[in-house]
Amino acid sequence: MPTRAVPERFLVAFSLAGEQRELVLAIAEAVENRLGRGSVFLDEWFEHYIAGDDADLKLQEIYGRRCELAVVCVSERYGSKPWTQAEHQAIRARNMKCSAAAEKRERDAILPIRVGDGEVAGILFNAIVPDVRGRSAAESAELIIARLHLLRPDLEALSASAPPGPAWPKTPSPLSWPMANHSGAREAFGQLLTSNVLGRLLRIRGVSETGKSHITRQMLANVLPIADIACGRFDFKGTTDMDREVRAFVQDLGVTTPPSTPRLHERFDQILDALRQRARPTLLIFDPR
Repeated sequence: MPTRAVPERFLVAFSLAGEQRELVLAIAEAVENRLGRGSVFLDEWFEHYIAGDDADLKLQEIYGRRCELAVVCVSERYGSKPWTQAEHQAIRARNMKCSAAAEKRERDAILPIRVGDGEVAGILFNAIVPDVRGRSAAESAELIIARLHLLRPDLEALSASAPPGPAWPKTPSPLSWPMANHSGAREAFGQLLTSNVLGRLLRIRGVSETGKSHITRQMLANVLPIADIACGRFDFKGTTDMDREVRAFVQDLGVTTPPSTPRLHERFDQILDALRQRARPTLLIFDPR
């Protein structure tokens, strides 16, 4: 994945303990999908920048000065680790400065959200800390972006002037399809990857042992090299390890692996939610039982 450029100032910066990384990562990705790549600070995304013996100073500068909105991910572990304590010192100092700011909206520059049990020193008992553990990543992102708009009401105008994102191509891409007797499927698949189709659904039917699984693998191999189209293939019949299949599925799609649950449809719901937030041309291939 390409390295993110370091901006002069981030729109949102997340401060978190590692134990809640999976939850916060999904939220951070949803926020970045709305605001643009490189606009959101998460330590693992900018490891190339903060690495070194001055990492604590760089982190304190980011949370204290170089972000519009600092999101504090509250949990007991957050308040008990040296790194997050250093980050929170800068955030508390900023909070004191913002409380006395002449511009009232600057007082909204810090947003605590609850991602785990426990309290954090410096966050008073009467502070409202929204609990995001029961919310989807999209719902949590909406909360954060709404708070950001209190600080930067001009962001809607900035978003409206942003260049459009990736789109489906107008003409079919060249396909590598070394199979005989499947010319109809190949042509239909080529049209599926263009912008001039009325319905974006292609069903491949046939009796057992006619090569349907091979066709779906060819589809995946053809789309993965296309930069503007994300693609994932889920094989319901090729494995009994659904956790492994989900991980492979989201790896090709480029979204976060949803938490494990006995209900596979709940995991698909979270994957689709992340894909909708990203608003990028995406092809989902399912090989049923």
